[in-house]
Amino acid sequence: NADAAVTIYFTDETGVSQYFRNVTIPAYNQFLKFVDADPLLFGAESVGTLTFTSNLPLSVAAFRYTTNAAGNTVISNIPVRNVDDGTNLPVVIPHFVDGGGWKSQVVLVNNTESPMNGEVRFFTQGSSGAAGVPVVVQLNTGATSASVVRYTIPARSSQRRSEEHTSELQ
Repeated sequence: NADAAVTIYFTDETGVSQYFRNVTIPAYNQFLKFVDADPLLFGAESVGTLTFTSNLPLSVAAFRYTTNAAGNTVISNIPVRNVDDGTNLPVVIPHFVDGGGWKSQVVLVNNTESPMNGEVRFFTQGSSGAAGVPVVVQLNTGATSASVVRYTIPARSSQRRSEEHTSELQ
């Protein structure tokens, strides 16, 4: 029955928050915009996170819109998390691409107000009789390979990593 006053801000990969925007969503309406469209204007090539606050509860959906190497449009959903829920449980990424010219991109997001440290571990596919075992992946530009990747992410920021399977099982 009331308008929602929403404040949205962008935080880059270094943890610098900038580009604050205030948006009013009229009662019984929705707000649907690309991040580079008015009134957001964050820039299509910007890498980071969006954080928002509202005077009313909201339902949120986010999507990544990109073009693959073949020129096809790819739209994928992006998880949205309430920064106030206090949950700090491990997250499992159920699969990553292994060979055939494909590679996976892992986007790590810190949705807290403090720097976040952790590690990403890569495993082969397990079976009903055996757990997966560590597998070495090529990291980002191919300069290093590992089965465990440690990370530190500034508050409200993100890191993007591309991994590609490069060697036999450890």
